[in-house]
Amino acid sequence: MNTIVTYPNGSMLDHIAWVVPDVKQGVEQIADLTGAQPFLMPEPEPGAYYWSGGLVIGDGPQLLEIIGHNPTYEGQHPFFHVLQSFPEPRLLFWYIALNDFDAFAAQADAAGSPLSNVEHFVPPDESFSEYKRGLIGAHFSFLIPNVIQLIHRRKDWARHPDRSCALHSFVIEHPEPETLQQRYAQLGIVQPVQQGDQPALRLTLSTPKGLVELAGVGEPLEALSQGG
Repeated sequence: MNTIVTYPNGSMLDHIAWVVPDVKQGVEQIADLTGAQPFLMPEPEPGAYYWSGGLVIGDGPQLLEIIGHNPTYEGQHPFFHVLQSFPEPRLLFWYIALNDFDAFAAQADAAGSPLSNVEHFVPPDESFSEYKRGLIGAHFSFLIPNVIQLIHRRKDWARHPDRSCALHSFVIEHPEPETLQQRYAQLGIVQPVQQGDQPALRLTLSTPKGLVELAGVGEPLEALSQGG
């Protein structure tokens, strides 16, 4: 059984994060770029270090997640500080959806990339989504997808009707594309990788304003460590 969801448009991309310094401004920016109307969650999920909105970009529905730090968060989650650290928007991470989380976990373990940071989020009520998610491998890498299995979607999801944008292409660039492509194959991931001078995520959307490309170029955590 294939544990990874492949959407009718042929892509395994479930959602991809466009990290922004300010979520409300990020939603407005995507609206201006695309001519579509993204949504903004009325409030962060309970206890979450992030706040997000999004734009539906395909079947499933697939989603461009517009994400930034939750300004009311008072905890110590390390990714909270990462989200605060980017002065300009960029693609930062991506997810593939699973239909059997435990089966994929066994497959990843057999491939030498066991899942880490696994969590099962059970919301206080059905106003929020319930899901299982985790990282592939021991450490975050923006080139390797995270994984998620949605148990149920938040009840107000259907109130976001804008379906005017679609996924045109999602491509990853790498100086050694064959090496990355081989790792994907070991995990059962079908994802185009092209030759590039440096690692990059490139997402192209079909929008009411034509094709719009969003990118995340260069290793993001290295850039932060160098003050970039």
